[in-house]
Amino acid sequence: MECDILPENSKDFGHVVVDFQSEDPYETVEYTLPEGYEDCLNHVSHAVTALLEMKDLDEIPSERLVMWY
Repeated sequence: MECDILPENSKDFGHVVVDFQSEDPYETVEYTLPEGYEDCLNHVSHAVTALLEMKDLDEIPSERLVMWY
């Protein structure tokens, strides 16, 4: 499963890919982050968690907003 991510204040998207066939999906995550956001791994972690929460839904939404503080 994969998604685009848009870090706060970025005009460019990153991308996250998760392999749900893996025993530990967090170990197989592939991602890119926009220039200047390469150290924002918390964005990747939140995206992976959201994908894991959606993987067993009957219908996966085309968009999902993930926010934290």
